[in-house]
Parts: sequence; structure tokens; C-alpha cells
Amino acid sequence: WAQALHPLALRQQVFFPDKRLMQWDCGKLQVLDRLLRQLHAGGHRCLIFTQMTRMLDVLEAWINIAGYTYLRLDGSTRVEDRQRLM
Repeated sequence: WAQALHPLALRQQVFFPDKRLMQWDCGKLQVLDRLLRQLHAGGHRCLIFTQMTRMLDVLEAWINIAGYTYLRLDGSTRVEDRQRLM
């Protein structure tokens, strides 16, 4: 009966796509990628605001994959440090 449970166990597994393909699953990340490439080529810096920490997590993962240098400021960053880092 172990063989009968195998298809059930297989259906319960969660498969995650390759993180390097993340931007292709989201049109907004595709646009952000083009924009950041243009700004980076021109020697500019970029500041991205979001209200949701989870969105910062997604952006941070994508920025790491894209190879950009970044500084994350969120609710865990002390106000004094935030002012100094900006």
C-alpha cells in the first residue's frame, strides 16, 4: 500500500520555481529591472518605498539575484540609524 500513497505524497509536495526566473513571473519586476538597469548605467541611485515588509522581502530576494548593491531600511532600523544612513 506504500505504492498507493506515493502519488498522494507527490501531490502534496510544493515545488518552487528557480529564483532567477522570479522577475519573469511579475510584470512589475520586469519594468523595475529595465528601470534599474537604465539608472545604474547612468550612475544614479534609486530609493524604493513600500508599506509591506513582505514586499521588501520579495524585492530584497530579487535585488540579490540581480546583483545590485542595496541598503534595506525597515521598521527594525532605529530612527537615528535611518537618518544617518539616508
